Amino acid sequence: MSTLEIVLLIIVLLLIYVALHLYKFGLKKGANDFLMSIIASGFEQRINQFKVQNNYVKPGGVVFLGDSITQNYNVYEYFKDHDCYNRGIGGDTTVGLLTRLECSVYVLKPKVVVLLIGTNDLSLLDTTIQEIAFRIGEIVKEIKQHSKETKIILQSVYPVIEPKKHVEKRPRRNVDIVKLNELLKEIKDVVYVDMFSQLVLDGMLNPLYTYDGLHVNDIGYEKITEVLKAYIKESWIIIKGILLCKIFCFFQWF
Repeated sequence: MSTLEIVLLIIVLLLIYVALHLYKFGLKKGANDFLMSIIASGFEQRINQFKVQNNYVKPGGVVFLGDSITQNYNVYEYFKDHDCYNRGIGGDTTVGLLTRLECSVYVLKPKVVVLLIGTNDLSLLDTTIQEIAFRIGEIVKEIKQHSKETKIILQSVYPVIEPKKHVEKRPRRNVDIVKLNELLKEIKDVVYVDMFSQLVLDGMLNPLYTYDGLHVNDIGYEKITEVLKAYIKESWIIIKGILLCKIFCFFQWF
C-alpha cells in the first residue's frame, strides 16, 4: 500500500470508530447512516482507482476479490510468481460486489479469481444467511458466464472473535459463519477452501492471527498465503493441462 492509501485507511478506521461509539451511546440510526456514508465514499474511491489501474494490467493473472480483509492483503508481495491484482474494497458486501464485476474482474480477464466475501453482509445488511449464500453463488455464475475458463477459488468466511459486549447492530457470530460456510460448500464451479478451520481456535478466530478480532494481521496473512499457494498452483496446473489438450487437438486436425 502507498503512503496515501495508508493515511486514508487510518482516517476511515477513525471514522468507523466514531460511528461505533455512536452505537454505544444509543444513537443507532445516526451511527448507521454515518457508517454507510463512509463505506459508500470509500467504495467509489476504490472503483476509480481500479479504472485507472486497469489500463496497465496483463490479462491472465490472479485477481483477489473481496472486502477489507482482501484490500489489506499484500498479494503483490506474497505471490511474486504471479501477476496479481488486488480488488478488495473495505466494507464491501455481496450486493456491492455484484455491481462492480466489470471493473474488478471482466476487464482484467484473469485465469484465477480468489474470492472472499460475506462477513460484512452478516453485520451491515438486513439479510439472511441463505440470501448471502445465494448472492455469492450469483457472483460465481456471473464470472463463469463471462469467462468459462477462469478458475474460481472460493474461500470460506473467516471466523471472528466475538466481543463480550456487542456494539454492532447485527454482530457477527461464529455460529452464523459456520452455517454460511456450509452453504458455500454447495456452490458449483468453484474450488472451495475451508479457511475457517485453518484460522479458528476454540471456536473463534485465533488471537495470533488478528489485531482486532475481525481483520487479519501479518501472521494471519502468512498462514492464509501458505494455504492459498497450494490451491493457486493446482489451478495453474489444470489451466496449463487444458491448454496443452487444446494445442494437441488442434494439431490432430492436420
